[in-house]
Amino acid sequence: MFSAAHLPVTAVTPELDDTVYEKCGIVGVYDASGGAVTSAYVAIEALGHRGQDGVGISYVEQSGLEEPQIKVEKALGRVAAAFSGGAELADTRSNQAIAHVRYGTTETDNPFDALHPLDIPVTNPDLSCKLAHNGQFDMDNLTSLAKHYEVPPIGTDSELAAALFGAAIDKFGHIEPALHHLLPQLEGAFSLTILSPEAVYGVRDRNGLRPLAIGSSGDSIMIASEVRGLHGGDHYNNHRLDYEYDGEVQPGTYVIIDDYGVREERWADSDQKTCIFEYTYLSKADNIINGIRVGDTRFEAGSMLAEMDGVQAELVVPVLGSAKVYAHGYAAASGIEYSEALRKNPDRKNPESDRTFIEKTQLDREAAVRQKFIVDEVAVKDRSVVVVDDSLVRGTTTKIIIQMLRDAGAKEVHVRIGSAVYSDTCKFGVNVQSRQELLAYERTVDDMNIAIGADSLMFLPLQNMHEAVGVDASEVCDGCMGGSYPTPHRVASSTLAPVIAIV
Repeated sequence: MFSAAHLPVTAVTPELDDTVYEKCGIVGVYDASGGAVTSAYVAIEALGHRGQDGVGISYVEQSGLEEPQIKVEKALGRVAAAFSGGAELADTRSNQAIAHVRYGTTETDNPFDALHPLDIPVTNPDLSCKLAHNGQFDMDNLTSLAKHYEVPPIGTDSELAAALFGAAIDKFGHIEPALHHLLPQLEGAFSLTILSPEAVYGVRDRNGLRPLAIGSSGDSIMIASEVRGLHGGDHYNNHRLDYEYDGEVQPGTYVIIDDYGVREERWADSDQKTCIFEYTYLSKADNIINGIRVGDTRFEAGSMLAEMDGVQAELVVPVLGSAKVYAHGYAAASGIEYSEALRKNPDRKNPESDRTFIEKTQLDREAAVRQKFIVDEVAVKDRSVVVVDDSLVRGTTTKIIIQMLRDAGAKEVHVRIGSAVYSDTCKFGVNVQSRQELLAYERTVDDMNIAIGADSLMFLPLQNMHEAVGVDASEVCDGCMGGSYPTPHRVASSTLAPVIAIV
């Protein structure tokens, strides 16, 4: 909720483990039969890996009301715990709903108020809308627009964008002309779902930096950050929804979903720059981005890694999660035995969580990692092991895993990374705020290898990543790995619309 009590945007304290988080997952549903809230809940729970700080669901309440009203439910924490497994939402009937899971990359004085969906502040309550955002807006761009439109430049990037949308709605009297007016002026990474009393909107920025899938089930339409949202995939990859994947919201467009079906409106020419880290790590393997299945790119990357590697080893071990597909590709190409000798500790309080939270001391952090994993000593004892991971960002977790394997009797531990060296900060919503926190900062690969204590370390070169994904370097955002970031499409001041004042 937009509030003067919020602090100006600042950087959060970075996590001190290897985990990298992306800013949020979003869902939007239009279901004429009234099941939108239930579908939105199941879908956003399936996207819980994209945000575990909090969850929000907003829907249009219609029953017994002369005028539809937009309601919102929010809670801190993981989806199932926050909403009691969805039981409290099961009887809520609505034709349209949006949902959001948050991992915060900016901080406010009140974490609850920062949860989405956010209010789009308007003076006419009949024009009320809610917004959910995945990505990171360009704050310099937002601040300039806020000054031009006399909007207070405070709050998170998402809140400031919501305030600008509110100003545009007040000016034009409806969300659609407001979108046409404001979207071409915005920079950064933004996939959005917007809820109005009449429709659900899905927006993707001109570069397509964040994914946004669209699917259907009969007359019901859903948009979601990943394909698994359409299927309601759970931790065991069971499908709980039956939405068929129909494609993606295209870069530089928005879709309107209502009783008339789906309509697409283009607001900018597409300039494809999909985030390479979505393929590397952020998305689940079953996601499809620009027609490419993420798991296929990871298997191919692992295969390439093996083909350029000459290490003599006896076991290929993944570091869980998305690394499994890379390791399968490496094992298939190398002929080395695959083993999940490194596993999550089943006695851990929350075994489904991939996060190692900030602890007070380095010893506390190391203890947390050791509690998270267990090693199959029988599998690794007296054997040379290749440990395969998707990325190597800060190195803390990797260093401890290597030592755990050595403690379990591994003869050698070689680390192979299915992506290029992560060497720079992210401008578009991933929680790497400074180069100094990166393992690669002022280190060569040999230096990094010494720092983590491996027998050898190898990365997949950036050009091979492009080949694995099947894209040209000009079609991705890979600045974090030594490539390039999209060039901003600056709007000349002379083309800006007249000042819009919030009254």
